[in-house]
Amino acid sequence: AAGERIAGHRAQGRDVRFVSLDLTATCWLRCFRTPQATLLVLCQVHDLESAEYEPIFRAMRHSLALVEEV
Repeated sequence: AAGERIAGHRAQGRDVRFVSLDLTATCWLRCFRTPQATLLVLCQVHDLESAEYEPIFRAMRHSLALVEEV
């Protein structure tokens, strides 16, 4: 199991490794609930590019914010 705070909420999920087109890939799945909705965040990258893109995906997840509807 994996978890982190996203948009001020405790998100639970998994870090998944799998093979796709003869390359290994990593996928970060995170899910959390608010009173209005259940949200799923998914990031995926081939492992050849993960050193470059994992920090970017982490920064994107941490920068997410919820906006209330008017």
